Amino acid sequence: MSEPGKGPAPQLALGKVLVGAAVTLAERRQGLLRAVALPAVVQLAYLLFEALAPAAAEAAFGGVAMLLAAMHIVLAVNVQRLVLLGSEAVPATGIGGWGLREWRYLGWWWLQWLAASFVVLSLAPLGNVAAPGYAVAVAAGAWVAGRMSLVLPGIAIDRSPGFRSSWLLGQGAGARLAVLAVGVPLAGLLVLLPLGIADVLPVRLFGALLSVLLSAWSMAALALAWQALNAERDGGEAVPARALGRDLKVEPDALRGVLGITVPRRLEAQELELCADIDDLGVYRGRLRGVVLEVGDEFSATDTADWSGLDALLSLLAVVQVHEAQVARVALLAPTAWAPGVEALGKHFGRAQVRYFPALRRARAAAWASGEDAD
Repeated sequence: MSEPGKGPAPQLALGKVLVGAAVTLAERRQGLLRAVALPAVVQLAYLLFEALAPAAAEAAFGGVAMLLAAMHIVLAVNVQRLVLLGSEAVPATGIGGWGLREWRYLGWWWLQWLAASFVVLSLAPLGNVAAPGYAVAVAAGAWVAGRMSLVLPGIAIDRSPGFRSSWLLGQGAGARLAVLAVGVPLAGLLVLLPLGIADVLPVRLFGALLSVLLSAWSMAALALAWQALNAERDGGEAVPARALGRDLKVEPDALRGVLGITVPRRLEAQELELCADIDDLGVYRGRLRGVVLEVGDEFSATDTADWSGLDALLSLLAVVQVHEAQVARVALLAPTAWAPGVEALGKHFGRAQVRYFPALRRARAAAWASGEDAD
């Protein structure tokens, strides 16, 4: 793998990222609703409190500001996990507790803006030299904030690299990252400002709701930018699922380090011969953690597990032969008839821990295989 920052400048298309973020959030709207519900309720509740008891709201502003900052972190983490991992990564209530992930995200978020503010203040004297001097200072601060923002999506999905590698990841894309991290939120703030200061309460409530959605869109775009830069660093586009006809499917999830293998039915001999050609795991670069092996109802004989057919498949599948030494966990997602003999997978994944999951628990199986769920 080439070192981040080496070679030609990354091709980060702002338009594609922004449109992609909107499309992704629209497609995963149930997860988005869970992610924005709590931050939106807190913000709307404070506006109602302020309208009903202005003096009390003013006295409580300090505590409310801290709560709103915490809600922003929860929103950002949930949205970026939604984009990078899927809807199942967002808790049903929108918050799964405040842990190390959230503390790290909050700490880096503050550090990012402290560093950007320091740059702006350091260059502020340029305003006394020439009229555009203040613009240069602000642009430099935004550039620093944009480069540092690449650490945040990694923290959100518990895959955070060090500061140096994240900084180098954005080399050549600093201006575009500045637009994503600073320009888009700032433009949205200016557009929504008239709504926020309106005298009519329903208008202010509507503006607050739009601001939450704008924040979600901005965080989703940053997550897609991080994903695109990582894919380019690893040598091209993220690897798509590979299918043998409409049946066998090999689906790498490089962000979580999990390989999904779906086998709806027993394959014929001539089909098994083609399996040796399926090995598209260069994207992992040594980061493969687990396998989710999903077996369909048709891969059974008279409602019993067809272990001989599965053994034949796994013994020929190139992704198993080449990468089995890296795998620490194998989740078998199958009908209940397969549960008693799950240890039989050990011959193909000798160093891995193997566990059975019922057929409808795919999200839980993937979380366990990636190491996110330690149970």
